[in-house]
Amino acid sequence: MMSRRSRDSCSFLSLAEEARTELSEATRQVLLQCGNELCADCKAPNPGWVETTKAITLCRACVTEHHMLGGDHSKVMCIMDEAVGDSVFQELARGGNEASNARYEGALPAAYKRPDPGCKTVYRKHFIAAKYKRHEFLSLEDSGLRRTSAIPRPYITGEICYALLKRGRDRDVWMPRVLVLSVENGTLRYFEKGSQGSGELGSIPLGSLNVSLASEKEFDVESESTALIMVVTYPEGEKERKPPADSTPDSATAVASTSTTRSMFFKGYEFLNGRDIVEWYVAIRNAKMEFLNTTDDSVCSTDFRQMGWLHKRGKRKTDEFKKRWFVIDGNKVRYSKLPMDPKPRGEFCLKRGPGYGVIKGIEGDNETAFALTVIVPGRDYLLHSNSAMYDTWVAAFGLLCTQSGKMSTLEKE
Repeated sequence: MMSRRSRDSCSFLSLAEEARTELSEATRQVLLQCGNELCADCKAPNPGWVETTKAITLCRACVTEHHMLGGDHSKVMCIMDEAVGDSVFQELARGGNEASNARYEGALPAAYKRPDPGCKTVYRKHFIAAKYKRHEFLSLEDSGLRRTSAIPRPYITGEICYALLKRGRDRDVWMPRVLVLSVENGTLRYFEKGSQGSGELGSIPLGSLNVSLASEKEFDVESESTALIMVVTYPEGEKERKPPADSTPDSATAVASTSTTRSMFFKGYEFLNGRDIVEWYVAIRNAKMEFLNTTDDSVCSTDFRQMGWLHKRGKRKTDEFKKRWFVIDGNKVRYSKLPMDPKPRGEFCLKRGPGYGVIKGIEGDNETAFALTVIVPGRDYLLHSNSAMYDTWVAAFGLLCTQSGKMSTLEKE
């Protein structure tokens, strides 16, 4: 039997290098083969657990969800536990994570994003259940297992009609709405519940929408809910903005014509525990990929890079700072009075190039703590953050408008 540490070592978040030195050299080599150095489900580095029936390595976050599957579907142990037999390590060496994923993800749709180490807990849970319990990603040629449901996976059909709860446009009320997704028509439409065919409330072109997921707690820090919110955004109308009199042709073009982003917020029914939201998210991504005739999943949606509260000051030095909810969505930044406002108070784009940048501090203001200035052609956005999030915001803005992805000092032209 290979020498390993006791079960008590599994109480830590991960098995650090200090702990790994107590593994035998042969065991350490096994953990560096066949993709075993990363979690089989989310690719987190240095996984400290092993699923013994499939011979895969897992991180602590994914192990929690494997426990929820029950012993019939998953049996997990700490790598350091001496009860892990040599036969498990032999299977890890023969194929491990790579062999298991080739089987259990043989038919994983391109639109179904693999969870990453920092993903939402509910999303991770349903990915793992779909993969190991419902066998939704097995290829049809797999003879050893079969999908537990005879119903086709609705999120890859390109046509789906199902009810969700939509937040009211002007009030904090969640109302049942029937959503109808169609690749053939290139639209996502929504109706009052029970009125499909009449009473259409809106239609969004697939080619221009974006879909992302956030937890309810991200919008309301006082909330105890971990429920998923699906956010659908799309450009709504054109808004002309007069460029500054002293602007250059390039900067005038940058601000002359912009569209207003409309945001819609959906959540699922409690008894489904988020599965309906996850499947709608995948369905919209899949439909957009089909509509655009692409296999590149990066074009079908982008997750929010950063969102949270900042204080923003107007152009005049006498203006006061006002609390605003900021969202970095791709290369677009928008801000609103409340987190779930349907339309922003303002928005602007950032890119890497002359006239764009972020600096720490505000010119001529030495009193405001944790201040930063975001610079775009024709406008400086004067902001300040709390101490805990300051460096995060500076880095998030800097990633979009500096070559290094870090905070820079920019000479204004």
